[in-house]
Amino acid sequence: MSALDAATPLMALVLAGCADASAPTSGSSGSGGATSSTSVTTSSSSVGSTSESASSSSSSGAGGQSGCPSGSALVAAVSACSGAAPSPPAALTTALSNGQRGDVIGLGGFAVPSAPCAPLFVCRPNDAPTLLFSDEPETTQTDGIVYADTIAAGRYRAYVYHVNAGTPLRKFPVVVLNQGAATATITIEKRGIAGPNVDYPAAGKAATLAWLSSNTSDVLSVPAGKRVLLDADLDSRHAAKNELVNAILDFSTDAPLKLSVVSVAASADAATITAGLSVVPDTGLHVRGTFPGADFTIVGAFGALDGVRSVSLGSNTVDPDLAGHSAVDGGKAVTLSGNFGVAYTLDAPISSETGLAISPRGGAWAGGAVLGGGLDAGAGSIALPKGQTLLDAGPNAIHLGRFAAGGSASGRLMTGGGTSLPIALLFVPLGP
Repeated sequence: MSALDAATPLMALVLAGCADASAPTSGSSGSGGATSSTSVTTSSSSVGSTSESASSSSSSGAGGQSGCPSGSALVAAVSACSGAAPSPPAALTTALSNGQRGDVIGLGGFAVPSAPCAPLFVCRPNDAPTLLFSDEPETTQTDGIVYADTIAAGRYRAYVYHVNAGTPLRKFPVVVLNQGAATATITIEKRGIAGPNVDYPAAGKAATLAWLSSNTSDVLSVPAGKRVLLDADLDSRHAAKNELVNAILDFSTDAPLKLSVVSVAASADAATITAGLSVVPDTGLHVRGTFPGADFTIVGAFGALDGVRSVSLGSNTVDPDLAGHSAVDGGKAVTLSGNFGVAYTLDAPISSETGLAISPRGGAWAGGAVLGGGLDAGAGSIALPKGQTLLDAGPNAIHLGRFAAGGSASGRLMTGGGTSLPIALLFVPLGP
């Protein structure tokens, strides 16, 4: 199981997971992008925006800033998706019309790379959390700090992904220190914790689904000069040899804090011993760091479909890889390839009946989504895929739902840990 070498989000997706070492890296062959040309205009204010066809611009790009919802900023605008959009095979439209959300369905021989891009805006909410990402070293049996940073008041998402390499039971809790003179208040807003488990994709998928379904307002007080656990449940997850623990924790703090993800024996009082721990050295195999702007909103700008169109996610094209720093490695610049732990929201107004599907392009993929109501189901969360842990790249896809003309294809999605990217989000015309 590798670090986040190629993960990505989808429909209000929260990419939560690590890509396999064998997964293609961002922009690799086999992505869901079209064979035709694509124009991507990136905003000068975007974080880490890159695209093989992107052009830097100080303007808001095609369509203008108005393409983004209120309270968000334009990151990129995708336009000029040249090339004819192919008609879907009858077998694919039948599968989308008759299937249920989360089902594995056949593509009916459809060649995903033949689908041109879908015009859209990529936006970043102004209140997007900063991602504190801990996946290095991914596998360890050493007591120590695996990641830490001092954070200001604001919104954050802690992402913990570690495996015990030793025989004694081990845990990977998050400890926060209040170095100020007054009590600090933390509010936990969402949490998804899974493991310990030797089936890493299953654990990553479970953490993702738990995070998507979670809405909490748990309040934690941190007295001045004290260290406390951020989450007692995470502290209670004790991994045996080769077992993984994966946690995704969204929280806000009203004061500066030092946050540390630690690797300690299961019996240890983590809050007490963290002050004496050293940083576990970086192996160079995975990623740890602090990444601002860990939410994206994808706004469709196409209306009626002229054929099958696609959005490639996790390939550093429309959704730029996050850029950040590692506070425990001299502040060095780091890139979060595939955007694990990033939340994506999809809002695509449509003027014709549309089916959505996910086609894995880089290898086996899994995740979860909270989808808006449509023709086939009401709003709610769903495992992707349903009934099996993963779907490999190949002749099949994952059903995401049918949406009525005059409405919006909408939802939130997260990529599960232990899976591979990129993926293609397919928009398939089903009717007038």
